Amino acid sequence: MKYECQKEPQFQCPYCDRKVKLKNNLSKHITRVHLKHMQQAGVKCELKIEATEPKIEYPSRRFSCSKCLRTYKYKYDLIKHVRRECDKEPSLECSVCNYRTHRTNTLNNHYRSKRHLIRLRNLEL
Repeated sequence: MKYECQKEPQFQCPYCDRKVKLKNNLSKHITRVHLKHMQQAGVKCELKIEATEPKIEYPSRRFSCSKCLRTYKYKYDLIKHVRRECDKEPSLECSVCNYRTHRTNTLNNHYRSKRHLIRLRNLEL
């Protein structure tokens, strides 16, 4: 939840009169002030915090490729996938292992992999 200046604190501490705007701040307050004293006194307790307002849940929105069903969080990533990767042969290749990929960073990771280093050593022998 984002901080809102004009909003009244909605989370009430069950142990004192303190009110805070963010649930996380209430957890910190209870842990720092009350929970420590309760544990020192030998009282076992569970920390449960509820909002006075209902929580709004937003549906997870994913963008799917119609050709290969791969999904992306951002539409821009789906567009890049369709332009560069989907239904296209990988353009980057390792000359030692014949490993192929679409992405430079993936090829660089391959160069540092055990598989690549073992094959490279075998060629040198």
